[in-house]
Amino acid sequence: DGGLHPELSSHAAGARTCRNNPLKEWPRFCRMAIITMQVELFISHSSDDQRLAEALVDLLKAALSVPVEAIRCTSVDGCKLPTGAHTETQLRRELLDAPAFIGLVTPSSIRSAYVLFELGARWGAEKSVFPLLAAGADASLLRGPLSTINARTCYTHAEVHQFIADLASILRKTPSGAAGYQRHLEALLNAAKQPSTDSSVTISTTAGEISQPQATKS
Repeated sequence: DGGLHPELSSHAAGARTCRNNPLKEWPRFCRMAIITMQVELFISHSSDDQRLAEALVDLLKAALSVPVEAIRCTSVDGCKLPTGAHTETQLRRELLDAPAFIGLVTPSSIRSAYVLFELGARWGAEKSVFPLLAAGADASLLRGPLSTINARTCYTHAEVHQFIADLASILRKTPSGAAGYQRHLEALLNAAKQPSTDSSVTISTTAGEISQPQATKS
């Protein structure tokens, strides 16, 4: 296998081991053998915020020309895990390896054990975390060590433009002209004004009060 790419070579070695001891090695080899495009953007979010996540993915594709296959957002079609993937193993690897990590912070997501785990794991690895506030959330929802990270919001054009510029710097990309993604930006701003689909979430932005739901799965 000397002429193979190192990753493919390791798969070939795994295949030989699998043939020698198929019952023992097959499950492990199946997990190794799923080769996907490198994830550039990992979006941690609650499934209650699917519409918001979809709007964010559409904007990032248009503004930064990121292929949908390079975005991991498990509630959005095209960005979900591949068939046969070992969910926990692959998500754990991708959330640490992705150059850019976005935490979509809403009243629903901040009550999700999965989202909190992903945010904590990324912070603990001393890698960049981009908190993005929406659905009435503000920086007060970020507690503990996460409260020291500067967050952006989805509430104004200026904030979203700055967010795109910051992501472009991390990914070493040149953003598209604003006219090319303006409608996607407007869609995100509109989605960010809506509460999470969890019916137990109530938001009063004028009073600045947020009634948070019970923990939900991301």
